[in-house]
Amino acid sequence: MTEPKAKKIAKEITQHGHKRIDSYAWLRDDNWKKFIDGDLDFANPNVLEYINAENEYKNAMMTDYSD
Repeated sequence: MTEPKAKKIAKEITQHGHKRIDSYAWLRDDNWKKFIDGDLDFANPNVLEYINAENEYKNAMMTDYSD
């Protein structure tokens, strides 16, 4: 199994008068405030898909350490 790689989608952000590119801003789901209350209603299904892929990879890599 190969590790999932998050795609890079360039987003220009300006803060405090400085511009920068955040290639992983797409992973910050618009519904993040709902997550604090336990409501995992993802606005962007691609974020949930990537998180699930990361979890599957982690589970596969940790099988030797499970009971």
